[in-house]
Formats: sequence, C-alpha cells, structure tokens
Amino acid sequence: SEMCIRDSNKCISVIEWCKSFDVNLLPKKEGDKYICECKEGFLWEEKINKCITYNEFCLINSGPNTYYNELEKQCYCQNGYVWDKSAKKCVLAKDWCISQFKDPNLIAIRKGEHYECSCQKGYFWDEKNKKCKSYDDYCKDEYGLNSYSDEKGMCRCKEGYIIDSSDHKCISYEQFCHNLYGENSHPIVNKTKYSPNFVSIDCK
Repeated sequence: SEMCIRDSNKCISVIEWCKSFDVNLLPKKEGDKYICECKEGFLWEEKINKCITYNEFCLINSGPNTYYNELEKQCYCQNGYVWDKSAKKCVLAKDWCISQFKDPNLIAIRKGEHYECSCQKGYFWDEKNKKCKSYDDYCKDEYGLNSYSDEKGMCRCKEGYIIDSSDHKCISYEQFCHNLYGENSHPIVNKTKYSPNFVSIDCK
C-alpha cells in the first residue's frame, strides 16, 4: 500500500501521494499501478488542476446561475435563466429574448421546461417588422393620431372624435358634419345612459 518517490529516500503511502496533488484525490489500483481519482462528489477539472464539486464544475464551464442535476449528470440553468449559445453561459430569460430580437419590449414566459419570448402587456408581435408594437401605435397607424387603444386592445377615437366612414380615420365631430353638410353645419352630440361611451351625432 506504499509507493516510493524516486527523488526521495523515503516512501509514502499512495493515499498521501494522491493527496499531495489535491486533498480530494484518492488512489485507485489498475493492474499493478495506482492512479489518483477524485473522491465521490468531486471531479477533476483540468483548467485549474484540482478536484471540484459538480456545482463548481457548472460554475466554471457554464458560468453563474447554474446547478448540477445529479440524476441526469448535466449542468442546467437556474429558474429564470436560459442557455445563451453565443455567450456560452446562462443569462436571464428576458435578457436573452431582448438580445435575440433587439426589442426591449419583450418578456420571457415559462412554458413547461422552456421559455417563450412574448411582447409585454400593451404590445403585440408585428410579424412584418419583427418587433413588438404597442396597440396605441397600431391604432394611430390605422385610425389616425386621434385614436387610442383601450384595455382590451380595441381601437377607439378620443373624446370629441368619431370614425369617418370614408377613410376610417378619427375626425372631430365638427369635421364630421362639415364633410356631410358643409362648413355651416354644427354637431349635436347625443349620449345614451345605457352606453356612456357611445354617441350619435346630429348635424344642424
């Protein structure tokens, strides 16, 4: 159970010999030789020439925010993080979405064991331009600057404006009557108690 050191006049045990390299190394006999292996729960990391824990292995090779799955013998990103192939480390899922699509309005939503990129509340994915677009911007593009998006994402005209059936833009009540009956006409606004947001316009 002892092994001689060539440049020394004394012999030391193989256990001491292994521990001279790393305290977590233990001897293993292979045929008529001994080799040193890391004890259970550790593995040899050539980058730093020492035995390290599996979690330390993940930290060195996959960066922070990782953990070692003993059942699958692999490193995984912690909850809320995803593997970034280009950076070769675990990054926040939201940051990964933003970096991939260059859009600050993206968030990450967990779907089972994975994350999906989605636009934050008040935005939707504009496939044509490959970015998140606010519902307000969509309404303004479709119905003009005097429109807005309600809480359900529906486009509505601002107070004092109404949809013009000819070009589908929000125009003032005054302009609505002028378009129909000329410059001398004026709007009379009728509101109903059953639907306060709905108005009808009579032009006089």
